[in-house]
Amino acid sequence: MKKKLGIGMLLFTVGWGLFSQETSVFEDFIVALAAESAGYEGVSIAGYKGSAVDVVIPSAINGSPVVSIGARAFYRSLGIRSVTIPDSVRTIGAEAFRGCRNLTSAAIPNSVIEIGNWAFLGCAGLTSAVIPASVRSVGEGAFSWCAGLTSVVIPDSVRFIGKSAFLGCAGLTSAVIPASVSAVEDWTFGECRRLSRITIPAGITRIGSWAFFGCAALTNISIPESAEVIGESAFEGCAALTRIAIPASVTRIGAEAFEGCQSLGSISVDRANSVYAGVDGILFDKDMKTILVYPGGKKGPYTIPNTVTEIGKSAFEGCAGLSSVVIPESVTEIGESAFYGCTGLSSVTLPATITEIKAHTFWECRSLTKITIPVSVTEIGWYAFYRAGLTGVVIPDSVTAVGIGAFSGCAKLTEITVPASVTAIGVGAFSGCASLENAVINASITTIAVGAFYGCVSLKSVTIPASVTEIEDRAFNGCAALTAVTLPPGLTAIGDRAFAECGRLGSIIFPETLKAIGKYAFSRCAGLRSVAIPAGVTTLGWYAFNGCANLASIDVVPGGGAYESVDGVVFDIGVGTVVAYPAGRKGAYRIPASVTAIGEGAFAECAGLSDITIPASVREIGYGAFSYCAGLSKVAIPESLASIRAYAFAWCKALTGVTIPNSVKKIGSYAFNGCDALTAVTLSQSAEVGQSAFPRAARLTYR
Repeated sequence: MKKKLGIGMLLFTVGWGLFSQETSVFEDFIVALAAESAGYEGVSIAGYKGSAVDVVIPSAINGSPVVSIGARAFYRSLGIRSVTIPDSVRTIGAEAFRGCRNLTSAAIPNSVIEIGNWAFLGCAGLTSAVIPASVRSVGEGAFSWCAGLTSVVIPDSVRFIGKSAFLGCAGLTSAVIPASVSAVEDWTFGECRRLSRITIPAGITRIGSWAFFGCAALTNISIPESAEVIGESAFEGCAALTRIAIPASVTRIGAEAFEGCQSLGSISVDRANSVYAGVDGILFDKDMKTILVYPGGKKGPYTIPNTVTEIGKSAFEGCAGLSSVVIPESVTEIGESAFYGCTGLSSVTLPATITEIKAHTFWECRSLTKITIPVSVTEIGWYAFYRAGLTGVVIPDSVTAVGIGAFSGCAKLTEITVPASVTAIGVGAFSGCASLENAVINASITTIAVGAFYGCVSLKSVTIPASVTEIEDRAFNGCAALTAVTLPPGLTAIGDRAFAECGRLGSIIFPETLKAIGKYAFSRCAGLRSVAIPAGVTTLGWYAFNGCANLASIDVVPGGGAYESVDGVVFDIGVGTVVAYPAGRKGAYRIPASVTAIGEGAFAECAGLSDITIPASVREIGYGAFSYCAGLSKVAIPESLASIRAYAFAWCKALTGVTIPNSVKKIGSYAFNGCDALTAVTLSQSAEVGQSAFPRAARLTYR
C-alpha cells in the first residue's frame, strides 16, 4: 500500500519523463515515495526546481524521513554550489547530481550505504570526496569526470567499486583501494592523468581492462600476490611507470596490458608462476616460446632467443628506444602490430620461416629504411609498413596479396615493383608515398584499387598490366608529376577522380573497350590538350574533365554510342544535352539550337569562357553548369527556361548583371553564390528562390 505524503502538499502524477511515479511538491523539492524494494520507509527527493546556490535537503517532510535522493534528482542543476545531505538518507540514486559542474561541496553523511551509478558524473567543481564508513557500494561511474577531484578516501566498508568509478578524474593524485574490495573493475581509474600513488590491497583477484589506462603520472605499482588476472590495456599509457613485478598468482595478462609505458624498463615474474616467465626484464610465456611484452623503456639492440616460435601481438609496440632486432629461424609467426610505433628501429632481420607480415607490424617505424622480405612470405597485411622510413623494398614473387594501405605513407620510398605473383592489391596500398617516382605493376590483377597511388606527388611513370579491366576511384588522384600513362587494352572502367589533379599528364589514349569514365576522373589535368572518347563509352561522369585549363577539344569517336561531339564539345546522342565543354577554350560560345538542357557541370571551371548564348530551346540549366567560370561576364537567359539548378552560376566573378525571364519558376540554392560583381538581378515575383541564391550585395528587382 502506498503511504500518504501528508496534507498541504500538492499531489500530481506524471506518466512520462523523469517522474513516472506519484510525486508531490514540497517547497523547492519534488518528492516521491521511497521504493518499497529498498526496504526503507520514507520519501525520496525526486527532483529540484529551486534556484538556491547552497541547497539544504530536509531530513523529513511532513513527518516522513527523507531516505533517498532519487535518480537524476538534481541532474544538471548548474546553479548549485553546495548541497547538504541529511543523515536520514540511505541511498544516492543513479545520476542524482550528474552534470552539476559548479558543485564544490557535497558532504555524504554516515547514513548512506549506496552511491548509485554515475551519481556525481561530471561534477567538475568537486575537489574532494569523503566516502563514509557506512557505504557498501560505489556505483559505476559514480565520480567519473570529476576533473577537480584531488583526493578520495574509500573506507573498508565498501565491498564493491563499479566500472569507471573515477574515470577521467584528471586532478586525482592518490587513492587507496580498501582491502574489502575483490577487484579493480574496468576503467576504474582510467584517464586519471595525475594519479601518482595507488595502493592495491592483498585480496584483489582481478585488475580489469583499462583499469589504470592513461595514468601518466603513476611511477610505481605493486600487484598483490592474490591477483589472478590483469586485463586488456590495464596499464596502457602509464608513461612514468618504470618497473612492474608479476606475482606467481597471475594466470592471465590481457592484450596490450603495458602498451605505451614508455619508461618501463623491466617486467619481472615470480619464478613460481606457472604461466609466465621474465628473462632480462622481458615477458614470455612459461616455455619461452612466445615473447609477449618487451618493455617500452628498454633501449638498444635485441636478439630474440632461439626458443621463441612466436612474437605476440603488439609485443614490441611503442618501443621507441629499440634500435635493431634479430629474429631467429625458430620464429614462424609475428603477431599484428608487433613492432608498431618502434620509431627508433633501424634494422630488423626477418627469418625465412614466416609466411605473413601481418597488419600494422611495422606501422610508423620511421627509422626503418630498408628491409628484406623473405621468399617464404605470401601476404603483406593491412598497413603493415604504414609511414615507415623505407627508401626501397623488394616484394618477392612469393607474395600473392598486398593489403590495404600496406605501404601507405612511406614518404621516402622512391620505386616499387609488384611481381606477377600478386593477385590482389588493397585499397590505398601505396597512397601518400610522396617520393615514389616509378611503379611497375606486373601483378596478375584485374583492378587498380581505390586510392592505390593516391597522393604520390612524385610519381612520373607507372606500368599497368594488360590484365587490368578497371581503375577504381582515386587510384592515381593527385599524382602531380605523372606525365604519361598507358592504359591496358581491355580496360572497361575508369573510376571517380581516378586521375584527378594529375597536372602534368600531357595525353591519354583510351582503349576501344572503355565503357565508363567516372565523375571528376580527369579533373584539373592541366596538361591535357585534347582527348578522344571511344564510341563504346556509355557513362561519362559529371565534371569528368572540368578544370583542365589547356583542354581545347573533347572528341567522341563516331559509332552509335551514348555521346557525340560537335566542334570538340560533348553532347548526348541527338545533341539535346550539353555534357562537357573543354575548359581550355576561350571567348564566346553559342549553344546549338537543338539543345534543351545544359548538364551538370557541363561548363564548370571554363575560366576562358567570356560570353554564352543559350538558345530558346533550353528549359533547364543543370547543377553547377557554369560554376567557377571566372571570365564569364555576359549571359542571356531565354524565355523558354524553366529551371536554374543549384550552383548553376556560382562563383562567376565577372558576371555583373542578369535578367531572369518570367518563364523561370525555380532558382536553386546558391545558384549565383560568390558572384561578387553581380549587382543587378531582375526576376519574376512568382519564382521560387532557394537559399542564398544571390550574393548579398546584389539588388533584386521583381516584376
